[in-house]
Amino acid sequence: MTHVVDLYAEELADVYAQVTLYHYLKEARPNVELRVVGSGTNNERSREVLEGIPQQVEGKADLTILCLSDITDSAQGKKVLSIDIALLKNSQLPYTLDAKEQLRKQYGVPSNRPVVTIGYPYQSHDLDLLIAQIAPVAEVYVMDTYYGSLSPELQDHVHILTKRGILKDYFAMADAAVWGCNLMESGSALHNFVEATEGGTLFLIQPSHDGKQYGFKALKRRGVIRAFERTKELRDAL
Repeated sequence: MTHVVDLYAEELADVYAQVTLYHYLKEARPNVELRVVGSGTNNERSREVLEGIPQQVEGKADLTILCLSDITDSAQGKKVLSIDIALLKNSQLPYTLDAKEQLRKQYGVPSNRPVVTIGYPYQSHDLDLLIAQIAPVAEVYVMDTYYGSLSPELQDHVHILTKRGILKDYFAMADAAVWGCNLMESGSALHNFVEATEGGTLFLIQPSHDGKQYGFKALKRRGVIRAFERTKELRDAL
């Protein structure tokens, strides 16, 4: 008897996580029929990521796997297993150097200058100063809307990209990464801090909770994450 397992994706981040799980289960449990389903599969980027992966829903699944954080029973009485999306997204091998070079060619990213990726660019004076300081020596990719003013000599080296779903690739191509939303001390949980180290070092302000999240201290000890007390120290080090 073949068991049917639905990997449910409610948003694009879930799609990345479920694709990781799909490839693992396909090899570990070849007799299980796997399908990636859900509202998160119905956008252009998701369709690119899911190319070649079954999505048709015909018949009832024996198990549905969600991207949450606990094992639960749904109201309909289905068997449901929920897994932490942060672990799923990062439980995979890093890109090889050749793969990163192919990404740079695919996105037209030059190889003759360092690349700095800025995710979550919350508007602030500190972000403006950071971009002005690093753009003369690097290609800067700001992954979302940026409203700061750029001098004419910097405009050719600062790229504002608003397409959804490509931040992961730009982190992989980066020589260094920064979060625009983390240029000040915060007590909230860090988001995507593992994904942000796929390419180069992630520079951030030391969180007040001392990084009590799975993997943070290990990456900091290895120098993959560099944490600072002040934004000027971060800019100068970057």
